[in-house]
Amino acid sequence: MTEPIRRPVSQLRAGDLIALEDGGSVLVVCAVSQPLGASRRAELADAVTGAVVPWVRLDLREAVLTFSGRARWVVATDRDGHAETLLAADEFAPPRDGRSYASWSVEVDPLSRPGWEELRRGPRQDEASAA
Repeated sequence: MTEPIRRPVSQLRAGDLIALEDGGSVLVVCAVSQPLGASRRAELADAVTGAVVPWVRLDLREAVLTFSGRARWVVATDRDGHAETLLAADEFAPPRDGRSYASWSVEVDPLSRPGWEELRRGPRQDEASAA
């Protein structure tokens, strides 16, 4: 990733890669509430592991660090056919755990939930199987 740029919270969009503090984990913005001010919130996921991060109220910070790059959907399927969907950055490296991984691009849907802009699945990108 390139050097992060500090941007105001009001400029964040779903799909942005951010960090809430210097040296903090890189997160994917999954959804952002449209209203500005005290009610502005975001849904976040860890960009490396895909793990969901609890709700964050972005009005408490004047700006966040933003990174270049894009988020993508990653679906991990085990041998029994059970699938887990993750949201991660391009740098996501699938672990060698016997699951197969497929990824899709993300698209921003500003009307998915009333008052929210969030990510939805775009076209499939590729498929790679773990050894």
